[in-house]
Amino acid sequence: MGRGITGAITGVVTDPAQAVVPRAAVTVRNLATGVISRAQTTSAGVYNVPSLILGPYDVTVSAPGFKTAVHQNVVVETASVVRVDIGLELGAVGEKVTITADAPLLQAERAEAGHGGYAENAECAPIQLTGSLRDPTAFLRLTPGASGGQYGASIAGGRQFLMKSS
Repeated sequence: MGRGITGAITGVVTDPAQAVVPRAAVTVRNLATGVISRAQTTSAGVYNVPSLILGPYDVTVSAPGFKTAVHQNVVVETASVVRVDIGLELGAVGEKVTITADAPLLQAERAEAGHGGYAENAECAPIQLTGSLRDPTAFLRLTPGASGGQYGASIAGGRQFLMKSS
């Protein structure tokens, strides 16, 4: 799986009654470069700002009849989709609500399974007491979505491959 050098910010904009807010203006400003990207919510209240370079952003949402909401310091990382749902409060457009809570790390927008930390896992693996050598390919069975047994495995329903027997 290739890794990208950009990420995205997406979310849903709602009102105090949890109804979606269509056609709300969304502005995303990179705090390091000052570059601004703009989007508008759909009829379902959803916005998506793709192709953002890595770094911290402020997300500002405004709509007629609501206070402007700002979610500060949203960090976009490599190949990530950061979800920032914003609830607008009733009020004049000139009023502003600032949200400083951190965005959750869970990426519900992507159905990917990854496997990281292979080197760290291999270095910390206990020595087997049975006299057989450690099999580094056995770590593949720890990958999310892997299935199979001692002699073969597949990942996410892919082609089965044979594992080295210990």
